[in-house]
Amino acid sequence: MKTNQQSCNDSFGVCGVEMEEQKQTMNQQKLEIYIFTDPLCPDCWGFEPVIKKFRLEYGHLCKMRFFIVPEAASWCVNEQNQKSLADLWEETSSRTGMCCDGDIWHENPLTQSETPSIAVKAAEMQGRQYGLRYLRRLREALFVKKENISQEDVLLDCAKQANLDIHEFHKDLHSDLARKALDADIKTTHEMGAGDVPTMIFLTIASKMPG
Repeated sequence: MKTNQQSCNDSFGVCGVEMEEQKQTMNQQKLEIYIFTDPLCPDCWGFEPVIKKFRLEYGHLCKMRFFIVPEAASWCVNEQNQKSLADLWEETSSRTGMCCDGDIWHENPLTQSETPSIAVKAAEMQGRQYGLRYLRRLREALFVKKENISQEDVLLDCAKQANLDIHEFHKDLHSDLARKALDADIKTTHEMGAGDVPTMIFLTIASKMPG
């Protein structure tokens, strides 16, 4: 009698099927997900639990790429929109359950919006995972601790918390490379037609098993 050999493949999350069936599963199309986000966007912060859950459940079937898109016009602070921004923060907190303290716009408002985005790209130069870790620390500083993440001392403190090489981060923060990396993200955003943040665009990619 012929015995069907069953095995598991941890990389693709396939288990308990024959090797030939595993090949068929792995040859199926996989997903590449483009995620367009802004460090200052409260809806992007509120969306993080969804992304985390999706990654835990379907990470073996997809690849995620994050693009930083500073919405400068949205976070320009003046007397007219200070209250509106504070209300937006509080509404987002109520809707998503994520801490999002709107008092920052009265107590410690951001002076400009682009530097935090450049800082994320500077962190990414030490690796994509470092960039994502830094983005998380940056958002915690803003939405939870009400810290002004447009100030360099706050940006450097977040870099320490993300275990970055501080010397390299500081150098990259003030380099043309970080600015160009952000420009590349903005260009991709326009090319993909991602008009708002957060936006997720799903692309299918062919995945074939070697041999």
